[in-house]
Amino acid sequence: MNLKELRKKYGSPLYIYDLGILRQSYRRLKQSLPESSILFYSLKANPHPLVVKQLIDLGCRAEVSSLGELNSVLEAGGDIEGVLYTGPGKNSTELKTAIEIGVRWFSIESLNELRTLQSLLTSDSPTIQVIIRINPKEGLTDAGLFMTGTSSQFGMDEEIILRELNELQQTNQVQIVGFHIFNGTNTLDIGVLSKSFLSSIQVIAKLSKKLGIPLKFIDLGGGFGHPYAINGSAPDFKELKTILETALDEHIANWRNGEPEVAFESGRYLTAASGALVSTVIDMKESKGNHFIILDSGINHLGGMAGLGRIPRVKYDILPVVEKTNVNAMSVQIVGPLCTPLDFFNKKGSVPSLELEDQVYIPNVGAYGITASLIGFLSRDMPIELIIDKGEVMHASQLFLNRKVISE
Repeated sequence: MNLKELRKKYGSPLYIYDLGILRQSYRRLKQSLPESSILFYSLKANPHPLVVKQLIDLGCRAEVSSLGELNSVLEAGGDIEGVLYTGPGKNSTELKTAIEIGVRWFSIESLNELRTLQSLLTSDSPTIQVIIRINPKEGLTDAGLFMTGTSSQFGMDEEIILRELNELQQTNQVQIVGFHIFNGTNTLDIGVLSKSFLSSIQVIAKLSKKLGIPLKFIDLGGGFGHPYAINGSAPDFKELKTILETALDEHIANWRNGEPEVAFESGRYLTAASGALVSTVIDMKESKGNHFIILDSGINHLGGMAGLGRIPRVKYDILPVVEKTNVNAMSVQIVGPLCTPLDFFNKKGSVPSLELEDQVYIPNVGAYGITASLIGFLSRDMPIELIIDKGEVMHASQLFLNRKVISE
């Protein structure tokens, strides 16, 4: 694609998502999972409706953690009854609205949340399927961000579930059909992932037996890692399939017949490779012996959540769109345009000699790009997002923050 022409038409910076690469990522991950398993797309990675639509069309179900993400599924034309609603802080209004829209599957994170859900339903209400999210005794400490085995807002401690069995009362409207574990995220090592899933399968089998809850559905989470904002290919997880099937055969009877259904989740692995952030060099300067390249994109467009640990603070790869014949690298600090010293992509970068108006790009940011950035800071415009397929622009859109007046 001619990125100079795209800049002329749409401006700079630009997020570009390639549906062809998205399809490749989906096929690669599906081939790494048990044949009959369900794959949820976690919208937190990238809620763009056309990204969501492509993954739903391929066969994913949607996993959402807000009404905003649920609206993206609606806009994408997804099956709302197949949506799994997750997250540790669902209030009664949110639950009620989700049910009214058509959500029938919830991951429940506490006894209070279960009681709240039950209180919203009457004898005329539709049946709601619930999976209980577990915080196991032992977690996955080798993940990029581990979420279990320690005190956490996520899920119910394994010990509490066993101790307070009598609280898990089922009604005609709320059916507890299984369990949910998500040990950690952004795991690049297949050995660590295998260990995580095996542990989850064992915990779920044990709790099902002790609680007397027949398993109809289990969600083993995800954690499938992918390079972020640096050059690199997706890890090869194809050996997982046999490992997972063997573990399920040993601990979960009848899973091959769909009782229980087995599900996994992914956001990052599915979308990361499909996206790039393309920006422009708007200034170059020297200060006290240091060289600076200033781009028209910063932490309001990418990486703002790095300080929260949700995404890694890495030395981003800033790559020239047009390959440079002058290969002499220069040592620079690559920064954004925001009025804060925290707005930087690389404090000690090494890039080919760049000039004003050169276009550069950051690869592997189809996941946790705009959705993980400080989009409200300094009230700057968001980049236009382009959806491309087979080299053609299929869709262009731009996010806006709008203030809504609340009448008294």
